[in-house]
Amino acid sequence: MVTSRFSPCLWWDGLSGQDSYSVKLDMPQGYTLAASGRLNPKTGRYENTGARTFGIFLGKNMKAESRDVDGVMVTTAATEKGAQAAAICLDTAAGVIKYAKSWLGFYAFSFLTIIPGGSGRWGGYPVATGIVAIHGQETYKEGESPLWWRWITAHEIGHQYWGEWVLDPDDPAWLWIALGIALDTEYLTSQKIDPERRAKWMGNFLNGLRMFYDMTVDIPPARAERVQYNRNNTVVHSKGPSIIFALDSVLGRPTFEKVYRKCLAEYGGKRLGWKEFQRFCERETGRSLGWFFDQWVRTNSYLCYKIEGQESKPDAGGFLSTVTVRRLGTMRMPVPVKATFVDGTSETQVTELDLTTDVLVFKSKAKLKEVILDPEKKLAMLDEPLPKISRDAAEALALGWMGHLMDLQGKRDKAIESYQAALKHDAGHSMTHSQFNMMIDRAWVEERLKAPFTWKK
Repeated sequence: MVTSRFSPCLWWDGLSGQDSYSVKLDMPQGYTLAASGRLNPKTGRYENTGARTFGIFLGKNMKAESRDVDGVMVTTAATEKGAQAAAICLDTAAGVIKYAKSWLGFYAFSFLTIIPGGSGRWGGYPVATGIVAIHGQETYKEGESPLWWRWITAHEIGHQYWGEWVLDPDDPAWLWIALGIALDTEYLTSQKIDPERRAKWMGNFLNGLRMFYDMTVDIPPARAERVQYNRNNTVVHSKGPSIIFALDSVLGRPTFEKVYRKCLAEYGGKRLGWKEFQRFCERETGRSLGWFFDQWVRTNSYLCYKIEGQESKPDAGGFLSTVTVRRLGTMRMPVPVKATFVDGTSETQVTELDLTTDVLVFKSKAKLKEVILDPEKKLAMLDEPLPKISRDAAEALALGWMGHLMDLQGKRDKAIESYQAALKHDAGHSMTHSQFNMMIDRAWVEERLKAPFTWKK
């Protein structure tokens, strides 16, 4: 049994808030109990001075393990079959909490309980304050890589800071997810557990752009309901963190970390939407950031910059190198450009925000060897600009792709509905996916009405 609706709480017109609890629970014989509070051995009550929701988990024939991690009681509850996955989750949680306390100065709560979720590997979710579910623990196979379980555990701990500690008032709510992902990414990349973690989040967002999806973040809920694709995955969980990674690049690492820590300290128990977050960043940095948030949150603009030319010539006992960078996308951004010289030295400059073409000049003792855009890989940037097509054509291409995804899931009836809708919107355009040897156009969609797509090398 799992519930987060057991206890009374104050109601603020549907907006999240925090309440304090002291709850006495009697546990039946043979059951494992978890609650949104830490057990006080003197009172025998589960206590929490700030919980978004108070949850209870009751599991029969479960194996429970606990570990004190720098004052945080971490517990896992699992079936015998899921115990090995739960052990990885427990070890990972200990590592993440230690890292997060060192990086941020505190952990949001004095406890964390990880419980089993659904049967498949669907990820996880916050059940209630201090309780997270991780799906598919019983699917663990002896000798498999622990990476999946580390991903999900770190991800859910990120949401204990952002989502349970700092609350989000927006609908669609995306900021708490994005900032939580920033924490899990920081841990996994800095500890070299998954150096490509950031690139994977951004890659999913970029794939959505290539599908011509409308990736605008701040849209009315009614418009979100009409979206044909998986908006939660592509926009909220992929473009959302891409926005935070880009903000890290724009502010610079020391300033970004200062803002991140201070925001957590000031907004614990409070609601923080993206507009307030923008104002907070502007107040802390003394910089106007409307150009950044408006583009990333309120438009479907995308980044695409390219190095158009580079030259290095002898000059006054050294070398003078020029690098020409051109904006090819619809979003304007200051993009870091790193020049490396043959003697191993390097220098990074940043392009001007409003220039379509910018020429950067580097002075060095040695000749220019290599130039790299966005050397820290914090910007979700397309390699090539998207072709200009009409909205109708974009909808047709997206619907065709959605039909293909339905076919892959074995939902043939829904796939046919998408293909038929795509043909109604057809504007005569096509889209190529060379990695799949696939070109989506009218003829392709008509063929899919007869049979699902088969990939050929």
